[in-house]
Amino acid sequence: MKRILESNNRDLQREITALRSIIHESSFPDELRPYVAWIMNFLRIQESVIAGNLRYLGMNIADIWSEVLERTQSVTRNLRIISHKFITPISRYHPSDYLCIRLIKWLHDQHPQSTNIAFAVSDGNFSIYPSVKIPVIYYLPSSSRKSLLHLALFFHEFGHFLFQYHRDEMIDLIKELQDKLEELLAPPFQQNDRRSTAERHRVKKIIETWFDWTEELFCDAVGLVIGGGAFLKTFSLYLRMSGREAFYLTENDLENSMHPVSLIRIKFLVVRAKQLGLTDEAKQIEAEWNQLSATMRLQQIYHGYYAASYDPIITDTLDCMIEEANPICFKDQKPLDATAVNFVDLISEAWHRLATNESEFEKWQEALFDHNFIDDSKKVTGIDHLKEPVGTKTIHNMQSSHDK
Repeated sequence: MKRILESNNRDLQREITALRSIIHESSFPDELRPYVAWIMNFLRIQESVIAGNLRYLGMNIADIWSEVLERTQSVTRNLRIISHKFITPISRYHPSDYLCIRLIKWLHDQHPQSTNIAFAVSDGNFSIYPSVKIPVIYYLPSSSRKSLLHLALFFHEFGHFLFQYHRDEMIDLIKELQDKLEELLAPPFQQNDRRSTAERHRVKKIIETWFDWTEELFCDAVGLVIGGGAFLKTFSLYLRMSGREAFYLTENDLENSMHPVSLIRIKFLVVRAKQLGLTDEAKQIEAEWNQLSATMRLQQIYHGYYAASYDPIITDTLDCMIEEANPICFKDQKPLDATAVNFVDLISEAWHRLATNESEFEKWQEALFDHNFIDDSKKVTGIDHLKEPVGTKTIHNMQSSHDK
């Protein structure tokens, strides 16, 4: 057993050396230095555990081998997560990510909940691994790296971070919503026959589904509050060609879905947009989705998972969640200083230029990148001595990804 443990611990040491080498050979902008500092500090902690393991094994005390085994397994899991998820944003970094990184840095700086949270960007569909204890990883499709229009979707993803930050309060609010839904859906007369049992099971599934759905609707609302009309247009553009499932799902698919049907999400966004004074934008998006639904000849049937009678309790819950999270509002945003970029204004300007002069839009956007979002990062040395960002020193129980 001692030989096995020594072999694995020495292999873990080689893994840490390899990971450090990858970081030192990579180039990345200053905005990612807190993220890299967290990784380097985490590697130092794992390395100290390994050193302790080898020291204990050198004592030749068989009674402690089971404890050394547990410690070795823990480091192995940690390094595999680091290698799989946390190193990739650095090793695959490309200067075309810089616009996105600048936007996320601006977004984090605007909110006290995220000011000290390190972050990075990796490849994938728009999504996020949200955490308040370890760095946040945002995922970005390659085709959207240099698209001002698409980047507004990160406002939704940031909503998942706010949900995680205020998780206890959010869960309490969702549970209250579920209780109200149960009262609304409970059959007036319950019997012990097979039909009644099946109906109770169906109601239970509907109520459970609304846990995930409420979080998604909250994140949609966060995106709208932060991004205003620009977010509403981006959200619609990105989802409206998703096919039949954007308008209709079977009862079985609804039961297993993590997201509400897109048309339901649009409905709640349109109502909130009108409340925020975005009447013209809301009417435009509403008309577009109605046209799509009519062209596809789809009926709005949701098998009890959604009905207009649910609207008041859902809206009240979302209002309370937004009040708790307190995201910045597009109406109140101002540049941090005379040279700072307000990304909501910038994305809104992009939509305006697209609508008024589409033939020149690409040229304008490219010139904007060339003059304002040029990454001149170089390989970094001495990274081991960077200050560790605020956060804990563990990656256990990392939250699952939230895809848009």
